[in-house]
Order: sequence, then structure tokens, then C-alpha cells
Amino acid sequence: MSYLKYTGEDYAADDALIAECPVTRDWWARTDPCRQPLDGIGDGEWWAPAEVVFHLD
Repeated sequence: MSYLKYTGEDYAADDALIAECPVTRDWWARTDPCRQPLDGIGDGEWWAPAEVVFHLD
């Protein structure tokens, strides 16, 4: 399991910039077959809301 914490202002634009990187695209091509989406999320989506269980503050 993993999580994503976004702190920018325009996720779609920032995500598009990341997707332009050839190394990132190569990584996704290699790792996407290893990922399995959670039940109950939309088609083509990888992330789902999660309950905060604890903090390491």
C-alpha cells in the first residue's frame, strides 16, 4: 500500500509535467503491470481516499 500527499495548486498540470519525463514514462511502463487497482474506484484511476490512521509527528 502507498499514499500520495499533494501540496501544489494544480494537480492536473503538475501531473502532466511529470508525464512528459521519458524516465518516468519508462518506469510506468515497467511497473504498471505490477499494480492492481482497489475495488470501488473509477476506471483508469489508481488512487482512492484513505482514512488517516496515525501520524509520525
